[in-house]
Amino acid sequence: MTAKNKFKIKNIVPSGLDGVPDVDPLVEAFLESLLPLEASDLMHVFVDARTKARYCECHIPASKLGPALDDRRAPRPGRTG
Repeated sequence: MTAKNKFKIKNIVPSGLDGVPDVDPLVEAFLESLLPLEASDLMHVFVDARTKARYCECHIPASKLGPALDDRRAPRPGRTG
């Protein structure tokens, strides 16, 4: 659970893994800015046992991605620039 209790975050840490930093404020900022469909439920944030990297699976509405989905800016085969 986050400090603000706005989003429910559950960190899934492998057994016996120590020294995992708290990144809940960053996860909350991510949830707040992109509002994935899972934001209203419980967000599971996993920790990689080797690198301690965080990851999650979520579904972000295309409308939140905006310019990143503009196909006019996508590279076309055979074209440069």
